[in-house]
Amino acid sequence: MILMKAKFSQKQKKPSAVRKKENKMFNKLSCSPRKPDKAKILPLITLGLGLSFLSFAPVTHADVINTGFLYVSDYGLSELDRYQYTYDQTTNAITGIQAYGIGNNTSNAYFLGSSTNPIKEGVHGTANDLIIVGGPHGGTTSIQRYTLDGALIGTIPVDFGSFCASVSPQCNVNSLGIGNVLVTDNGTYMYAPLESAGYVVKVDLASGAIVASVQLTGAHDVAIAANGDVYAADYSSGPRKVIHLTDNLVFENNLITSVISTINGGTFRPSGLSVASDGSLYVQNNTSGGGCDSVLHYTFTGSGTGLTAALDQAGSYIGATGTTAGSCTSKNALEFTFGNNIGPDGDLYIAALGGGGHIFGTRAGYVDGIYKFDIAGGTNPTTAPVLNILLASNTGIAGYTETAGPNGPSGLRAPKYLQFDTNFATSPDAGYNAPEPNTLPMVAAGLIFTAAGRRLARRKSRNS
Repeated sequence: MILMKAKFSQKQKKPSAVRKKENKMFNKLSCSPRKPDKAKILPLITLGLGLSFLSFAPVTHADVINTGFLYVSDYGLSELDRYQYTYDQTTNAITGIQAYGIGNNTSNAYFLGSSTNPIKEGVHGTANDLIIVGGPHGGTTSIQRYTLDGALIGTIPVDFGSFCASVSPQCNVNSLGIGNVLVTDNGTYMYAPLESAGYVVKVDLASGAIVASVQLTGAHDVAIAANGDVYAADYSSGPRKVIHLTDNLVFENNLITSVISTINGGTFRPSGLSVASDGSLYVQNNTSGGGCDSVLHYTFTGSGTGLTAALDQAGSYIGATGTTAGSCTSKNALEFTFGNNIGPDGDLYIAALGGGGHIFGTRAGYVDGIYKFDIAGGTNPTTAPVLNILLASNTGIAGYTETAGPNGPSGLRAPKYLQFDTNFATSPDAGYNAPEPNTLPMVAAGLIFTAAGRRLARRKSRNS
């Protein structure tokens, strides 16, 4: 074999037929080339592939203490605030929360919004961006993409003009009144209630096309069940109800249409919706200033058009009933509430918009803020759930109530919607094509390591 190798190394030309015959003889004598040592090569290739995708894969920790973000759209200040929470997995409790504004500012929660682009309504997110409703309420609004660091990517190109031209006259592209928005977990679609236009639409995030819609009187919020079905809160001056729809917004049934007379005097104005981990539904009952709002808990039986809801009064928070606007003056109360959201601890958090000056005027004893509905009932699970103010000067973040600005001190003047990052879509936004900042170096490093592993494998093959 060695002699033949030396012979083949001589730089003399031979007729092609002779070369082919000798090559064939060499292959028979040497058998097939030895395969590369997988035990040595695979780690290099695996390392390269791992580094290629490291910046895209979710990072998991064994730690029991985690941090994350809570986003709050403040109707009164026309801004989006960001807070950082600390969550203890061992005790299943949020143990701290602080301002964490733009540029990671821990003294001011202001994150996004300006006089030319006020942020008053819904916010949601995906694995790689934020989806935010921008523009004045009752004016021209749009749905915008931002990076998770707060840089504007652009406006989602939803053709509301063509949509409004094809439906009822009440759909005015200059006055859509987009409420809370919600992205499907696969990052493909977004549901958007058009409060003023009277529709809920389903938008393809990759193209901006409206692929489905349903006409309602005044939907404010939507929630997605585990099977993909949609619940919509029809908060309006007409028949008020929670509606059950398929994932393609096909009507299934009117799920909840009223409350008993002992709850807010029988007033039912559903605004915020949140689906719990067990599939049950929490409904914000907004009395529009007629008393203290309630949080109503419903469990379900059946499915499809046969789905029925039963009120769990023991697991609900029933607000007091007043006779005049502004009668709800206790700190531990709710007034004119819209958004709610379940936190990583499983409790419900509520944006209280009404008491501190936006509609009814500032009153002593009432604080606009984010309230916590303790579903477990505190330390005694046999007691009824309790309600505690969260972002107030006496129990949470000092100085973050009743202040002004996005350019002045941060505050909560009339928070309308809120969203924990734990409820974001787990997949990337299908319409967001740009890589996240700082991912390209990691991708490049991964590709280099992968290529190096492959080159070494080929070299070993040739030398064997």
